[in-house]
Amino acid sequence: MSNNAVLDVSRFWQYSYHRYSQPGNAEQLLSWQQTYGINVNLLLFTGYCQRHRLAQDSQLWRQLAQRAEGVNTAQFREQRRHWQRTELTPLAEQQLKQHLLAAELLFERREQQLIVDTYRHYRGRFDQQLEHFWDSYGIDSAQLHAWLAENA
Repeated sequence: MSNNAVLDVSRFWQYSYHRYSQPGNAEQLLSWQQTYGINVNLLLFTGYCQRHRLAQDSQLWRQLAQRAEGVNTAQFREQRRHWQRTELTPLAEQQLKQHLLAAELLFERREQQLIVDTYRHYRGRFDQQLEHFWDSYGIDSAQLHAWLAENA
């Protein structure tokens, strides 16, 4: 399969959904997001690239991170937490949460599309190792590598 066929946002979305739904993964990824400010979609894209043996390096990932910053899905998570603390009927609260989650997922897909498009644009232009990008977050690299090895 060619790199262009592999670099399909629908395939990346399916990969991400599968990985995210594995036992313990959602909790681990959200913990890293809260603790280190890691973009979960970028981390999932790292695993996706490893799985398909696509080139990765720190400068390219900086470009991807900058591009993904424009899509702020955190606002939806905060709104869902906020509405849980208000006095809504259970039905109204459930409907509101479903609408916010649907909107958040649309933004997640948009972010993934930007990541894939940016990767296509910049791939092959850089040659530094990806290690330096994730080191900048301060995350335990052994823990991160173990997660990626299990989820690539």
